[in-house]
Amino acid sequence: MNKQIEVSKPEVLKKEPNLFYKNKPKKRVEVWTLLELIKNVKTGDINPDPIAQRPQVPEKDKPKKIIESLINSGTFGSGIILRDIRNDVEAQKLYPKVSYLVIDGGHRIRSLISFYDGQLIIEDVDGKKITYSDIESVFFDLSKEQISVTIYICNSEQAKQIFRNVNKVTQTVFMEDVMADEVSIPCRKIRETVRPYKEYNNVPHDLFKTERTKQGTLVPSYFAGTINPRHKWLEYVCIAVIKSINGGNVSAGEKEITELSEQSDISSKDMTIVKRFLDDALLLSKNRKHKWDQKTFGLFQLVWFGLFNKNKNFKIDNFDKFKKSFMKRYAKLTKKSDSSTLWKGKEFKYDDKPQIVTKWFYKNLTTFGTGKIQELCFEMFIDDVSIEDLGVIFRDNNRTVPKSEKEKQLALQGYVCYMDKLELSLEDAVWGHNMSWAQGGNTVDGKVIRKSHNKQMGQLSFDEYMKVLDNRK
Repeated sequence: MNKQIEVSKPEVLKKEPNLFYKNKPKKRVEVWTLLELIKNVKTGDINPDPIAQRPQVPEKDKPKKIIESLINSGTFGSGIILRDIRNDVEAQKLYPKVSYLVIDGGHRIRSLISFYDGQLIIEDVDGKKITYSDIESVFFDLSKEQISVTIYICNSEQAKQIFRNVNKVTQTVFMEDVMADEVSIPCRKIRETVRPYKEYNNVPHDLFKTERTKQGTLVPSYFAGTINPRHKWLEYVCIAVIKSINGGNVSAGEKEITELSEQSDISSKDMTIVKRFLDDALLLSKNRKHKWDQKTFGLFQLVWFGLFNKNKNFKIDNFDKFKKSFMKRYAKLTKKSDSSTLWKGKEFKYDDKPQIVTKWFYKNLTTFGTGKIQELCFEMFIDDVSIEDLGVIFRDNNRTVPKSEKEKQLALQGYVCYMDKLELSLEDAVWGHNMSWAQGGNTVDGKVIRKSHNKQMGQLSFDEYMKVLDNRK
């Protein structure tokens, strides 16, 4: 008799429930006509351009191509994704009376609205130009064209993740991903610097102004190319913030920008430094009478923060001198016909490999993600130009002295004003500079003078102002 062998079944370990899936945002899918979609935008129910929406793509014909695809082949993308904020208290503070924010599909919706409003001219299959008023000639009816609309009930962070997941299969750039966060305070301050938002009621920096050409096209006033291409301007400001916080040309790549966006805030002190940088960039662009491109702006940024690292209160005192020296060094360091591998009389190597100096410099001057390279580029720039050549003044980091030091100096002066030699109280005394602080005067060499003299002497030296006082007698 054969003995039956019992086969034991392996015990299956029960997996712990993944709470991520339990807490997924709720969604519903509806089918709308394109006319319904348009009306919901026109009435303000849908905001097609929320703060976190990625910008228009640089390709100026993109809206035209979107509508031509719709009219000529009946394709309008895979669907629209919205965020329902009707019961979201925080979102309603930013978007009052708005029901839905676009998570994905903003470009297509804005293009559709532009066509509906008669602002967009497209071509039919025969190449004939048509506008919305000609829509019947191509047998197109917006009230019959349907599209799938997925509506999520979610918070801002979840909306950002939905955006990221959807766009894994479409072309996006890093900055679009970062700036999809509408809650981040650093992201808000960076946006406010670059572009006006009705939700923020802000005024951006003049460097990012736009203007219309004779053809009616909106273009940047101080940058070559298109307006904020794929958030490039926002990236410039992020880099400037990181360098302001750290005091010079540190690494400011994707890792550092992500960390910046996750900070609780950016201090007013650091934003003031960023404004100084942008002010100087604006003034230099006006002096050059030329718009910035990525390379020249990248060089200006690394030069500005290289100088900032050396002296936190430096000042470009003569923009004409700065322009001439700056552009001369740029031309020399990027000269294509120069194949020399020598720098400072030695073979220039990077990563132990000989490099053609000009080729390496041109390639790496916008390598913002590596502080070591930025510092080396600045060193190469400043190697053959002086602070005086650049029209730059290094100012004393201490504009005045402590009250105790001022009292000591007043005592040494016999409690009289250095200027008029009359009795002076500590309350009416200030620390005066022989050369004004703004012009690079050294605080250590100052004297104690009367407040009224300090206001009146302006840029005069002590001797020059005392002659003025003598002439008044």
